[in-house]
Amino acid sequence: MEKTAVFEVLEPGILTTIQDLGRYGFSQFGVPPSGALDTFSFRAGNLLVGNLEEEACLETALMGLN
Repeated sequence: MEKTAVFEVLEPGILTTIQDLGRYGFSQFGVPPSGALDTFSFRAGNLLVGNLEEEACLETALMGLN
């Protein structure tokens, strides 16, 4: 399936990050799983826009995108 970019972030707001569901299995090396803070909203948002539910997304805090 070919993917097409539909927007470009020119000026991310403060604390805007790219998140996925995290990476498990590395705790023995001191690496936490991390990932999206709200996994339900993460999955639901991806499905609403037609993505696979595990696709990476933008997570914003404080001021959002400019």
